[in-house]
Amino acid sequence: MTVEYDLVVIGASAAGIAAAKTAAAYHARVALMRRQVDHHLARARAVGRRGIGLSRANAMDSAR
Repeated sequence: MTVEYDLVVIGASAAGIAAAKTAAAYHARVALMRRQVDHHLARARAVGRRGIGLSRANAMDSAR
């Protein structure tokens, strides 16, 4: 299955989440990437249309 995004944000810091939130507010399909505990990049679920809410994205950022 191929998934297309309008924007991929690397880093789930406060700035990354703000960028993803702003783009999603303009109906962009956004993927938010964050680093796992073992320091490998892992794709987070999409933010915005058909994706997770930003409260869950904020929780992921807080868990780092």
